[in-house]
Amino acid sequence: MRFLKRMFLFICVLLSLSQVSLAQQVQREQDLSGLWTMRFKGFEANCQNEAENGPKEGEFIFEVLQDGDKLSATWMDDGTTNILTGRVSGSIVSATVYGFYLENCRVLTEITAKITGKDGLVGTYSGLELNCETCTWEGEVVVTIQAVSKPPR
Repeated sequence: MRFLKRMFLFICVLLSLSQVSLAQQVQREQDLSGLWTMRFKGFEANCQNEAENGPKEGEFIFEVLQDGDKLSATWMDDGTTNILTGRVSGSIVSATVYGFYLENCRVLTEITAKITGKDGLVGTYSGLELNCETCTWEGEVVVTIQAVSKPPR
C-alpha cells in the first residue's frame, strides 16, 4: 500500500512538472519583445483634403516591450509621438496605436495580427483621425521582430 501511495505521488509530481515546463515553453514561444519593423499597405479615404485619399504604404521601426501578455512601445516619427498598447492571446496580437501630432491632431489605429513563427506577425489594421480631419484607413500589416540585446547585469 505504501508503494502505491509513493508511486501515485511520484506520478503527480511528474505531471505537474511537465505542465510547468509546457507553460514556460508556450511563454517563450510568444515573447514578442524586440525591434519591430512594421510594414503596412492599404488605403486612406474620406479625407477633407482629397489629395490624401488613395493607396498608402510605409514602414515604422520601433522597440516593443512585453510584460506577460501586455505589449507596449513609444516612438517618434516625423514629429508624431506614437504609443502602442496591446495584448497577446494565444497566437493573436491585438494592439492600439495612438498618434499625437504637433498640431494637437490625434489618430487611432487598431491592429489585429496572427503570430507567424517566433519572429513575425501578419494581420490587418484600420484607423481614423480623432479631432483634426476625417480620414480613415485600413489595410494589411506585416511585422518582423528582431531580438534586442539586453545589457549584462
